Amino acid sequence: MENWIIGVICSAVIAPFVGWAVTLIWRYAKKKYIERRTFVEKIKKCIDWIDAVAQKETLQQAAEKISDISDKINRKKYMVVYNLPEVKAIDRSDGLRFVVEKNEWYVQGAFVSIYHQQPDNEIENLLGIGFVETINAQGNIQIVFTEQNNKFKDLINRLQNNKNDCKAIKIKPAITKEMLSWVVK
Repeated sequence: MENWIIGVICSAVIAPFVGWAVTLIWRYAKKKYIERRTFVEKIKKCIDWIDAVAQKETLQQAAEKISDISDKINRKKYMVVYNLPEVKAIDRSDGLRFVVEKNEWYVQGAFVSIYHQQPDNEIENLLGIGFVETINAQGNIQIVFTEQNNKFKDLINRLQNNKNDCKAIKIKPAITKEMLSWVVK
């Protein structure tokens, strides 16, 4: 369909131009004697030139489309989007546990780092580390809080199972060397 549209547009632009060129050549022919063969050759050259211009435009459009597609592919290729899973619940019945939504980055037994971030603040505070205790059939992940950062002891003790606290907790699927030293003493 695109070729059809391009053809209509080109013919709408090219046809009047060809008419103008033929008229110009015909006027020239009246002033000077031109053989019929030369006249036809000049018209053919004119049509070839117009065709070349039309193809050039089409090639430029194709090149632009290819460039746009290539840019989109490259952006997608290097763009990694990683969303941390949301904390669904905070359980204090036996220590401190977090129930986290399904996420492929977490495996049973793996250590995780646990952060707290207020919605109006970009700074994350490291609360401590934990480990993935279980992953149930629905994919929900249960994380046990094991080692706490003493700087945020009061904040950790105030955590409750409410919407604001659940949103403020960020659980990341990695720990640093420094955090590992908390576990291995």
